Amino acid sequence: MKTHHDEGLENDNTSSRKAVEAHRVAKEEGEYSDHLTLVSYRGTQVELDLGLEYARSTDPLDREVGAEVLAQLGWSDHTFLEESVEALIHLLQDEDNGVIAAAGTALGHRGAPQAIPHLVALAENSDGKIRYAVVLGLLGHDDPRAIACLVHLAQDTDSDVRNWALFGLGAQIESDTPEIRDALFRGLSDPDNDARAEAQAGLAHRNDERVVDALIQEFQRDSIGNTSLEAAACIADARLRPGLLHIHEQVELEDDIWTAALEDAIATCQPYKSEQFGDSSELAESLGQLIFLGGKTATCSSLWQWQAEGENIPVVGTRSIVLDGNKKRLCIIEVTDVQIRAYSDIDQAFATEEGEGDGTLDFWRTAHWDFFTRTLKIINREPAEDMPLVCERFKVIYRWGS
Repeated sequence: MKTHHDEGLENDNTSSRKAVEAHRVAKEEGEYSDHLTLVSYRGTQVELDLGLEYARSTDPLDREVGAEVLAQLGWSDHTFLEESVEALIHLLQDEDNGVIAAAGTALGHRGAPQAIPHLVALAENSDGKIRYAVVLGLLGHDDPRAIACLVHLAQDTDSDVRNWALFGLGAQIESDTPEIRDALFRGLSDPDNDARAEAQAGLAHRNDERVVDALIQEFQRDSIGNTSLEAAACIADARLRPGLLHIHEQVELEDDIWTAALEDAIATCQPYKSEQFGDSSELAESLGQLIFLGGKTATCSSLWQWQAEGENIPVVGTRSIVLDGNKKRLCIIEVTDVQIRAYSDIDQAFATEEGEGDGTLDFWRTAHWDFFTRTLKIINREPAEDMPLVCERFKVIYRWGS
């Protein structure tokens, strides 16, 4: 049973063999072909057999086509994964470099971990097309062997290899090691614009502030790409704001996507206060995710604590950055309403807006009484029914990673 459905492809009566033949003709003539879309969509035994037939041909171009057929059988359903991966790994030993490259690229679509050692073994190949295919084959693998290989290929002589290796390290895995960060940091000085931007994005995603100086320098260049702007929005450092505003003043804003990326970066690179909700990393994680997902649109704090610390309470329009349990930026919120209310005056409506636990007023009263019992000790106070609370309502105005 397919997990995806396309009415147009369902009604296409072209045989898979004719589609593959048409793809081969277009490939031989150096033309673009989308004929394999139908073949991949079907992803049945018929299409598997076609791919294997072409992969066993004596003609290198046929074998390339075979690899491309096997690459995306069933799309996200990954039909005949074991059979296709076995055939593709075999093609990595082919005598023709084009076939090897096609097989490596295809294995990237299959995402099978058993292919990792076979791909890594080709990392030193003299043909840049093969090293490029190795990178594509390893994308998305959070495996130490794949990561080590991408770290190595991030210093390749071929700019496309470096670019995609840095993309793989920076954006396609969640691993965060000194080796990965060092590779991304080296990428900040890459002469290739795309590779350098991927390094910037990877470090920004990991909240590594070493990217700030690199982005300040980047914004002095004549051409600035979307990825660098997205890195600025991700790291959200106020030091980047002057450069971003200068770009906004100097450049004709014709590209809607680029303009949106620039405006997002300007919006996030404000001197906002960053804060975790709650008094522990666990509570900060759960409350932060609630806010990010829209389940929590209100919060409260003790007026006594604001007064003891000599700070002004938030006002309507106050913006701040919400951090998760690991102090990673989640979103920017803006206060829409502020009221001082006694603990005893909190009603079900406000408890619902706080969004915690089962959402009931009873849960809210118990959880917050416990919270204030812990936190008011710092100023030598104890919770009371009439204690004044700063009750804020807010809205999310920007989410990282959404």
